[in-house]
Amino acid sequence: MPLTARPEFRRTRLWLAAPLLMLGLMSAAQPRERGVKPADVCVTNGVVEKDLSGKFVINTPSARAVVKGSDDSATAIKFEYLGPAAGETKLASGIVRRQLGVKLRAEDSCNVIYVMWGIDPQPGLIISMKVNEGKSTHAECGVKGYKLIPSTFEKSISPIKIGEPRTLAANLDENSKLTVRVDGDVVWEGTAFPSAKTMYGYSGVRTDNVRVRFEWLSDDNVIPTARKDARSAPRVACTKVND
Repeated sequence: MPLTARPEFRRTRLWLAAPLLMLGLMSAAQPRERGVKPADVCVTNGVVEKDLSGKFVINTPSARAVVKGSDDSATAIKFEYLGPAAGETKLASGIVRRQLGVKLRAEDSCNVIYVMWGIDPQPGLIISMKVNEGKSTHAECGVKGYKLIPSTFEKSISPIKIGEPRTLAANLDENSKLTVRVDGDVVWEGTAFPSAKTMYGYSGVRTDNVRVRFEWLSDDNVIPTARKDARSAPRVACTKVND
């Protein structure tokens, strides 16, 4: 006669499997800390530090940084907004905008994709590309070359609040489809302009007029393997992170 499991044994196995399944789903939904070290970070503007908890902190009115050797097609950060920065920097339009975000395909100051999350005066996502072929320094391109990437899908997101943990992730696939996730949910999709396919650089962060504490995250669904032709060292001058 064939052996069959007793009903109570099958129930026990199901009860054991359910927590393991839930744990697997939670692990897939929550990106892990990437373990970026201070030596990995190239700060091109402002100051990036590490606090006693080991997280990165930005307090300066303006900051730009990339992770050396990183995949330039995807990145994710978990952050806490700490409030406005002391002092203010204005955009070229003269507006003081409080925002933070991530960078993809960051070749240099003139060629980069920005996924920015505005706080004030314009809350919400602002997705753009800055393209200036043949130029690489701010002195050469200034604020020229910005173009908003049109969305094919977007939904509203709750605004950033002081002290509230949030996550922001961006991924650019081989067809230049850009997907943005907030707190694990897809909230924006669009297609980058054709020049994105010929841009090679790094992923990183940008802040304007905010103080923020953050960590870089890693997940198989968020951070794919680095492109083979991505550069191994930034083409810009770097300053060190104070550890």
